[in-house]
Amino acid sequence: MKALPIALLTSTVLPFAPACTDAPVGVESSDAELAAVSDPAVGAAPLFAYDAEAAPLGVDMTLWAQSWWKWIYGVPAAHNPIFDATGADCSAGDRGPVFFLASVVDPGGAATIHRRCTVPAHRPILISPSASLNDFPCPDRTFRPEPGQSMFGFLAAGIAPLVNSVDLIDVTLDGVALPGTLAYRVTSRRTFAITGDPSLATRLDGCITGTPQPAVSDGYFTMLRGLSAGSHELVIRAHDLRGTDVTIDWTLAAVR
Repeated sequence: MKALPIALLTSTVLPFAPACTDAPVGVESSDAELAAVSDPAVGAAPLFAYDAEAAPLGVDMTLWAQSWWKWIYGVPAAHNPIFDATGADCSAGDRGPVFFLASVVDPGGAATIHRRCTVPAHRPILISPSASLNDFPCPDRTFRPEPGQSMFGFLAAGIAPLVNSVDLIDVTLDGVALPGTLAYRVTSRRTFAITGDPSLATRLDGCITGTPQPAVSDGYFTMLRGLSAGSHELVIRAHDLRGTDVTIDWTLAAVR
């Protein structure tokens, strides 16, 4: 089992699929959509992000979460964005209708990371302030379902306590805070397959085999609407009852 910080704080391993080749297909946000989102008349609209219950680009958030993990697990350790302190590798293996921003591996305490990244203007951005992934098998032969227990039930039960311990998530874009962030929890409904790059076995997930493995994801994922061209500051903070308190301060240059 692994715990990894998504977009901020995570206590489990996070899977990236190779170059996000299996990411759901969709269309980019338009300028009209961006204007509508920032219009106060929208009322309960989630400002610069899709609503927690939305299916961005017509795709359920559980599938976006899976694609995010597959992306992470598919990028070799040498240039994997999750280990990148500055943001220089932020776009490694990242392509498709949604731009994925990486988190950091849980430092086990308090930390603030400053990163810079150039992103496509008007393309939705997926972030994960905190999330965990559990996969199977692992070198520990005792790590297996009990008799009669499903693989999904086994893997989900292993990471639920980690995610349950998260008590604060803040997401702020250009000084505007996203409300209701704890409503953005996304939990797998069934196992999905991820294939981890072997180079990640010693740095991210000791259970990686280099072949497809059943996995379950649980954590917080938020889809941001596309940014207007220009410079933006995205600040993501996650805190849990185990003492993890991580902030990622992104300077994003959105270009056409």
